[in-house]
Amino acid sequence: MLTETELAQLFVNYAEANKTVEEIKAKIENEILVRGGSQTMAGVEAKFYQAGFETPDYENTAKANMPKNFDLSPFSTTKTTVKWKEVCEAIGVEAPQGSPTQAKVLVGMVKPKTKK
Repeated sequence: MLTETELAQLFVNYAEANKTVEEIKAKIENEILVRGGSQTMAGVEAKFYQAGFETPDYENTAKANMPKNFDLSPFSTTKTTVKWKEVCEAIGVEAPQGSPTQAKVLVGMVKPKTKK
């Protein structure tokens, strides 16, 4: 069993190692953003996601422009959800473009492939 001092040192070591990992992760993210493409090395994957746009708000656009008594049943699923994009198309309106998103990178360990 560890002494309180030894246990405390493990906690300090963990905190310092985590800080180092976060610093390295930030450097990898920045470099991958500059390069603009995913990379995998030494079992670590940095996945690049291009800047783009969020999904438009089809539901509120359709509701704001829908004619009175518009039949939603052809666009509804069995869970009574509505395909708002298709409703917008059916009533002839275009939803405003979604908010812009920033390019981003996710860094993590590559999961080993399992044999089937």
